[in-house]
Order: sequence, then structure tokens, then C-alpha cells
Amino acid sequence: MNVPIRVDSMKEAEQFSAICKEFPCTLMLKSGRYCIDPKSTLGVLAMMYAARDHMYLDINDLDETLYPQFMTAIANYRVAEA
Repeated sequence: MNVPIRVDSMKEAEQFSAICKEFPCTLMLKSGRYCIDPKSTLGVLAMMYAARDHMYLDINDLDETLYPQFMTAIANYRVAEA
């Protein structure tokens, strides 16, 4: 499942990355042909500045019991799909 994400500042990138680090699963932040580990603050910053398209968080590896908790934790970074 791909969740549309928006990160607009260095502070948001740090906070978003910190949230992702709390969950023991493989997450991937994607935009166009690029894909990075969102647990890397530097990676999130690079994607934020380089992404010309929307960013999507691939959460396919997320355990279904953690799904509600994770979605609540990233609520401030989720955007409605166009």
C-alpha cells in the first residue's frame, strides 16, 4: 500500500524519520524512479528537495496489528490523493 506523504521542512523531515524509526518493519519512501529509506533523515531531506512528483510511503511490510498506530503517528504528513 502506498500512502501519499508531504514533508515541507527540515524539522518535519526529522520528525517524520523519527516516527518511521519507531516501527520494526521495512518502509520505503518513493517519488518517481527514486526510492529511499524513510528512517534516514538525510534520505528524507534529499527526497523532499529533489522530488518533483508526490512522495509515497510504501508500507507493504507493515504488520497489520501496527497499521492503525502507524497511520495515526504519520497523520500530520499524509495528504489526500489528487
